[in-house]
Amino acid sequence: MLDTFGALGYGAASILFLALGLLLVTSWRGRMQGGLLVGAVFVNAIWAGTLATQAAWRGLSSDWIWVIETLRDVAWLLFLLRLLELQLAESSRNERRF
Repeated sequence: MLDTFGALGYGAASILFLALGLLLVTSWRGRMQGGLLVGAVFVNAIWAGTLATQAAWRGLSSDWIWVIETLRDVAWLLFLLRLLELQLAESSRNERRF
C-alpha cells in the first residue's frame, strides 16, 4: 500500500517538475542562473521519476539511486552557489559606491 502512495507521489512530482521545467525554458532569458535552475529542475524530475520507478517495481539497484541523488544535490548546489556569487558581487559593488 505504501509503495503505491510512493509511486504515485514521486510520479506526480516528476510530472510537475517536468511541467515547471518546460515553463522555465519558455521564459528563460539566457542568463547563467536561469540555465542552472532549469537544469536543476529537470534533474529533479528525473530523480522523482527514478524513485517512482523504484517504488513501483523495485527494479533499480541502490547504486543507480545513489548516483541520481548525488546528481540532484550537485545540480541544486551549483544553482545556489551561483546565486550566492551574484549576491556577493552585488554587495561588493554597493560597498564601493559609498
